[in-house]
Amino acid sequence: MPNLKDIRKRIDSVKSTQKITRAMKMIAAARLRRAQDAIMNTRPYAYRIDGLIKGLSEVLDAYQHPMMIPREEVKKVGLIVLTGDRGLCGAFNGSILRTTDARLAKEWAGKDVELSLIGRRAIDYYKKRSVNVAHIYPDAYTGESRFEEADAISRQVSHDFENGKIDELWVLYNEFKSAISQKVVLEKLVPIVPAEDAEAVIYKEYLYEPERKDILNDLVPQHLSIQIYRCLLESSASEHAARMTAMDGATRNAGEMIDRLTLKYNRARQAAITTELMEIIGGAEALKG
Repeated sequence: MPNLKDIRKRIDSVKSTQKITRAMKMIAAARLRRAQDAIMNTRPYAYRIDGLIKGLSEVLDAYQHPMMIPREEVKKVGLIVLTGDRGLCGAFNGSILRTTDARLAKEWAGKDVELSLIGRRAIDYYKKRSVNVAHIYPDAYTGESRFEEADAISRQVSHDFENGKIDELWVLYNEFKSAISQKVVLEKLVPIVPAEDAEAVIYKEYLYEPERKDILNDLVPQHLSIQIYRCLLESSASEHAARMTAMDGATRNAGEMIDRLTLKYNRARQAAITTELMEIIGGAEALKG
């Protein structure tokens, strides 16, 4: 027969866990609202500057910014991998790491791939594996200075591209769709290829002040910084959404477990009472005999 004290302890333990998961869900929901507002405010500007770059690149001009010129042969690939700093967020981190491993093993097999890792989960994961880690950014999600972090990352990876250390630059992150939906996205950053849904504006009929070359030299670095910043915000919002969903499921599962354990406890208690009554009745009958 189950020990009533042990069942009682398990019920109390699950109730304590349920309080923690419920609190984590509420915290994630509050952070998600702020992160969602940030990404929704950033996307229009990021897509618009992407369209502006496309418009400038379509002008029949001899000058192209170095980061807009594709290499004849791609031998070296740079990949920025965005994960979170913590777990307890469902498949958020695991899906990114699995996709990265699949890319390294299949599509980019035989190429020299340099990883730039953002988030402690990616850093800890690839620390134990034989891969080429060029840069790590463990504090990209901390504080309110994410654009400064994105700008620093942009300068470093653009320096690698312009100096021939890499021939392409990609970023792998979770795109925020909704509170219950996040999508793993692999996106090319350099050479600059505008997003398919970017609003392309053609400026062929315009005169430039300053010169088109000066505009591109100023705008292209900004473009890369804002795209990396957008990816950071997408990943942050996705992480909070995934954690909120995971903690909501954990809270419900804890409630169901408490119900099952309570039923088990009541049955065991009833069985113990029945056994005691049978023993008392049996003893009384023995005394009569």
